[in-house]
Amino acid sequence: MFISYDEVEADANYAKLLERFPRAKRVHGVKGMENALAAAAEASTTPWYYAVFGKTELYPTWDFSFVPDYFQQPKHYIFYSENRVNKLVYGEMAIILYNCRLILDNRGKEFGLDYTTSFPHEVIPVISTYGNFDTSPYQTWRTAFREALKLRMFMDTQPTLETEHRLKTWITVGNGPFGNHSILGAKHAVMFYNDVKGDLVELQKSFEWAWLREHFNRLHHA
Repeated sequence: MFISYDEVEADANYAKLLERFPRAKRVHGVKGMENALAAAAEASTTPWYYAVFGKTELYPTWDFSFVPDYFQQPKHYIFYSENRVNKLVYGEMAIILYNCRLILDNRGKEFGLDYTTSFPHEVIPVISTYGNFDTSPYQTWRTAFREALKLRMFMDTQPTLETEHRLKTWITVGNGPFGNHSILGAKHAVMFYNDVKGDLVELQKSFEWAWLREHFNRLHHA
């Protein structure tokens, strides 16, 4: 299931996906990631579906051959992505194998900043995609802002050296044509988190595309 909203490279990435895997389906333009994931679950004809996101391109060796363990508790499986802007390799922008029932049975519930890890999940350290999010100043900033906000929260709630390294990299490394907007987005996320003192209601504004666009415009025209 290819899930896209307004990503600049979404059409091109979907075309590349279809070239290799013509059975892929697309869910496009559904507002809100939770709603989009639910729409994909409803369209799926299998108990799990692979979610491929609009700002990503398949890794050359990826083949969708992983099979979930039906005898374990239902859970999601998170793979790895190679971030082309800061070279980090972890679950951000990766393919995720979502359990349909977990998604559909929990619609409307309150979750933290990271929807996927709010469920039982397992990380599979296999690279599935390239993260190609530096396609415009705003979209680059938006991706960095949302991810750094989660990492900053994790530093308060479940700090690790790995999380600290990832956050530091987001706020210091930015390659590509809009790499500076990636660094800026991460720095703005840390500033916003500190300003609202980690208040979850305030942080959840980052789920809303309209708020993110307004926040971006406000900061860039201040």
